[in-house]
Amino acid sequence: MTTLRFGSCLIALLLLQAGAAWAATPIVRSRIAPTEVVVGEEVRLVVEVIVPTWLLGAPHLPELEIGGVVVVASGESGLNLTESVGGVTWSGVSNEYVLYPQRAGAFETPAASVGVTYSVDGRSVSAEMPIPVQRFAARLPPGVEAGDRVLVASGLELTQDVEPRPEGLLVGDALRRTIRIRAQKTRAMLLAEIGAAPIDGLSPYSDTPRLVDTPGRRGAEPTAERVESTSWILERPGSYALPAVTVRWWNVVDQRMETASLSAVEFRVAPNASVDAAMGPDRGWWLVGIVAAVAVGLFVLAARRGWLAAGRRGALACLERARRSERAYFGAFVRATQRGEPRAILAAFFAWLDRRARADGTATVESFVAESESPELGREISSLEASLFAAQETRRRADGTWSPAALRRNAVVARARAAESSNDEPSPLGPLNP
Repeated sequence: MTTLRFGSCLIALLLLQAGAAWAATPIVRSRIAPTEVVVGEEVRLVVEVIVPTWLLGAPHLPELEIGGVVVVASGESGLNLTESVGGVTWSGVSNEYVLYPQRAGAFETPAASVGVTYSVDGRSVSAEMPIPVQRFAARLPPGVEAGDRVLVASGLELTQDVEPRPEGLLVGDALRRTIRIRAQKTRAMLLAEIGAAPIDGLSPYSDTPRLVDTPGRRGAEPTAERVESTSWILERPGSYALPAVTVRWWNVVDQRMETASLSAVEFRVAPNASVDAAMGPDRGWWLVGIVAAVAVGLFVLAARRGWLAAGRRGALACLERARRSERAYFGAFVRATQRGEPRAILAAFFAWLDRRARADGTATVESFVAESESPELGREISSLEASLFAAQETRRRADGTWSPAALRRNAVVARARAAESSNDEPSPLGPLNP
């Protein structure tokens, strides 16, 4: 009889616990730290979800939007949790958001909920649970004015590479400058943009900036990196300088403003007879001025007549045309010669030649070489193709070897000659208004 009563009590206790688990709802907690930072410094928002049994999937965290704050989901897998609640073991997970305030002021996390799916008595139960609101504040670092962009990190390194060495340069050569910013305790998207301002006599072709975020491992801090590379085609002889670079940043460890700098890259460009003859006089600046004046006038008119939406569409279309322009394709070829990978160089050359053909019908290397009177370019391309595709015996018989620098220089000359020839030729239609 005693055994029967004990068994009944045990069953009742189990049913009570099961009922309690069914009745209990998930618990969502949040915390934020630090609550006071400088503009640009990271703030971590932790969201914990625990359930009376176990989760059947990762909680569905919402996208948080806070005005004036860059919000980034941690991206790391959640931290598993277990704890006792009323004598019952609950399980769950902890996730993080990283917040970067971009202006001074007081901030509040928005009202949001997290989706939770967990098991109760072998069945799947789903719930939407609110995330408790948290508050924090940001202030400007000393010496920084409202509206200034602030780069905040625990460490920063600024370096540059220039290829080739800026010595013995000729018109038609290319100089490639690569600038790297590496910083700790920030995000690559927040690192300063360097850019490449126009320089009279040099033509820049910039790669898309490379942004890399590397999570910290074994106690190391996460690292953010921004890499900007620009190839400069040397169009005219003279003395030049790629400008010095300065990045101001707030050191959160030492609580002070610091400056990282790169020296200017100074060099001389000597005349190159074949290129100078091909380039001809500079005839395009008057057209640039007219286009700029017309653009300003159209913008003012658009602002008055409510055409800005159409203007934005037009601007996007212009950007797309620029991306697909002959100049953009030639820039890709130039960058490929800087990197020096033969197959990529050949592919970029033919992509540019194909893009050029859509405008003037010059579809083959032979026809372009004939049009531009550039047999040197033809020999370089032949040598490149032989090095990639010809049999070993044919390679040994090939006339000379190719080099990326020579191929690039000859392509610049040929392109300029072809443009000069095209400009000098009379229209086959004759004058439109005789």
